[in-house]
Amino acid sequence: MTWTKLDDSFWSHPKVTGAGNEAAGAYVRMLSYCGKHLTDGRVPDEIARFIARPKVIEQLQEFSFVVKNGKGYLIPDYLEFNPSREQVLEERRKAAERQAKSREKSRRD
Repeated sequence: MTWTKLDDSFWSHPKVTGAGNEAAGAYVRMLSYCGKHLTDGRVPDEIARFIARPKVIEQLQEFSFVVKNGKGYLIPDYLEFNPSREQVLEERRKAAERQAKSREKSRRD
């Protein structure tokens, strides 16, 4: 399981209040998508359109929550606050290694 970070003052940030509740909700869903799928902050067009109406996506762009990037959108600064795909996969590998060693030790005891 992965997690994405959301500042506890997000709800009252001027960008959030300016963009509105619908845009804020769409942004949080996009963050969640990025964390779940380890996209390093990239949201494909089809996912953005599934999450939000075109007008809401425009609001997200207007308030710099996302920027258009090829065939999708990028959440600026995502990697400043969340681990990269590479980091998550490395941590999972290390955890699996630790778990395998622990199981092996338990079998020997």
